[in-house]
Amino acid sequence: MGKKIKAAQDEILAEQAENPEAYEEELVSPVNADKAPVSHHTTNIRRRLQERNEELDALREKIEELGGEGAIPNYKIDPYLIGLDDTPNRTDAAFNNEDYVELVESIQAAGGNRQPIKIRPRFEDELTDLAEEHENGQVTDVDYVLVYGERRLRACREIGISVWAVFDKSLDLEGAIVEQVAENEQRADLTPYEQARKWSHALDVGAFSSHADFARRIGVSKALISRRLSIMELPELTFTLAGDPSYINGRRFDALIKANREDPDHYLDCVQHLYDEHGPATTAKQADQLMKDVCQLFAEKWQTDDNSYHNNIFIDDELVCSTKFNPNGTAKIEIPKGVIEEEDMEDLEAMLREFFESRDSHEEPED
Repeated sequence: MGKKIKAAQDEILAEQAENPEAYEEELVSPVNADKAPVSHHTTNIRRRLQERNEELDALREKIEELGGEGAIPNYKIDPYLIGLDDTPNRTDAAFNNEDYVELVESIQAAGGNRQPIKIRPRFEDELTDLAEEHENGQVTDVDYVLVYGERRLRACREIGISVWAVFDKSLDLEGAIVEQVAENEQRADLTPYEQARKWSHALDVGAFSSHADFARRIGVSKALISRRLSIMELPELTFTLAGDPSYINGRRFDALIKANREDPDHYLDCVQHLYDEHGPATTAKQADQLMKDVCQLFAEKWQTDDNSYHNNIFIDDELVCSTKFNPNGTAKIEIPKGVIEEEDMEDLEAMLREFFESRDSHEEPED
């Protein structure tokens, strides 16, 4: 605070240099005519300093209200003194794209993050990504844990500069999660998986009493909550195949969830087959193609409870025909509405006739 008072003094002297007439008027006023000019000058400065000190006192009171004794609101701190909890906001893909590169460059050019992150105390027995285990078995960790602002924190770590942080020592675990979820929902760049992971964790630890409570306090629909939480039902191998689950968009997730619920065993077989054949994706484009392949492979052929076999035929990602072969030897071909028109039926019938005639001509005559 001493620096601020000194700055106030300098400001007053600068004002006097720019507007000496105001001070001269005070010095020659009848009330002050019998006093030495220097005393008037000193009195004027003291009066102005008193005004500044009153402002600073009000600022001190506000700081105490916000954080109490020992709080560090709007504080520059070493980013390696702030850890991430066991359910970070973002996946690795959030730090491997052009948007993140631009953020790092922007923070570096500005000499720091302009929008502060928020941190809280580390709770007892809580471990962060910066925890270290020593040879004697003792574990040491940092004192602060991130509430929100992970990309800004990581950018400052990467650049090697202090991060501007607001510290709230009063936050408990549930309060921290509520703030984290609420702040993140104001951002448009969270992926469906990132939402699913954080929302699931928030509900598991009891930060929200119910889905309805979550929807009311965060401002999202219960239907969206249900869709996002369903993502966490998928086998872990799905996320491994994608390389990074943030590569999967909401539409693909909906299709994967539907398939997994219809036949979990067959779904997992499809994912395993593609993983064995291709390994994990390395790009968002490759991940999207693999997820599409999972759905198509799942739909193409499967065995039902009555031991009949189904097969779906796709062209350009569109279902054009479904076939079914029953245990009793009957077969069925079904074409979805809109795929063909009534005038196409003659051509279709001619193709079927040609197929059966060709098949009959290749059969060997019976003895």
